[in-house]
Amino acid sequence: MNSEARVVVLLSDHVRSQMLTPEDLVRLEGTATVEFVHPDVSREELAAALAQADVCVTGWGSPSLDEEILDAAPRLRLMAHTAGSVRKVIRDDLVGSRLRVTHAAAVIAESVGEFVVGQILAGLRGIVDMDRRLRAGEDWAEIERSTHGRLLRTSTVGVVGASRTGQAVIRLLRAFGSEILVSDPAVAGDDVRALGATHVSLEDLLDRSDVVTIHAPLLPSTVGLIGREHLARLRDGALVVNSARGPLVDAAALDDELRSGRLRAALDVFDPEPLAPDSEWRNVPGAILTTHVAGHTIDGHHAQGAAIVDEIIRFLDGQPLTYEITAVMMKGMA
Repeated sequence: MNSEARVVVLLSDHVRSQMLTPEDLVRLEGTATVEFVHPDVSREELAAALAQADVCVTGWGSPSLDEEILDAAPRLRLMAHTAGSVRKVIRDDLVGSRLRVTHAAAVIAESVGEFVVGQILAGLRGIVDMDRRLRAGEDWAEIERSTHGRLLRTSTVGVVGASRTGQAVIRLLRAFGSEILVSDPAVAGDDVRALGATHVSLEDLLDRSDVVTIHAPLLPSTVGLIGREHLARLRDGALVVNSARGPLVDAAALDDELRSGRLRAALDVFDPEPLAPDSEWRNVPGAILTTHVAGHTIDGHHAQGAAIVDEIIRFLDGQPLTYEITAVMMKGMA
């Protein structure tokens, strides 16, 4: 144990219990002095708690670490984020220049990948719709006659964004034998080929795909990335999957396509969230709706916490970090 090192954990009791197993807490407490601070503390209490800290652990619901807070914490050198995006916790310009930052996005990608493949399979086979119709009392034989499933093996899947989650989806899709197209201007064609996919333009991807799954970051330049004209290029019956962020897709245009019956969708994200009780999305036909849970699994949460504890131990031992975010990386991250 480094008796001089101090780690402040800025997680609610609920998030902490999700992320940090008793075994990982023992590992962390065997490395440094650990203090648990509720994220809803006042700014004054937050500054006081971080004044002597070397590392802070953050996650969903953690308070923002702005310049004033960081100025009050001269020893603070690392923010270890148990979740993915760090933008709600620290400004881009402070990453690297004022504080080193590491996060668990790479670990979360595996949970998202499995969820997305589940969405695709459910959408192609009509599983959720059949369940609804059976529970509503519809005739068994009529449901069977009117449900026309598709094989993932014979489907062309377009992946918009070769991010960590996009790559996780691609790895799983390869096992099904699908043709996989990727559109991502920030990734080289050779890198996409190494993933077992074909690099194409967004327009080509939309023209050729039976399924389109979105894994691009939400940035000012990507709001409305998939607009009305893009959706219009999709073939009839195509499935649109969005587990990234709601504003990436023109909501009104997608709503129109779903209500017309031309397209189908599996949506885990919306704008805004959570959906209001009277939201029109709750009644839109042809869509599987979930509550922004693609990255949430019990096993995944434990893996996130373990990865962050590993990072803290590496940091305090003076070793290179595995999941560090640099200022350059932040420009293209969600």
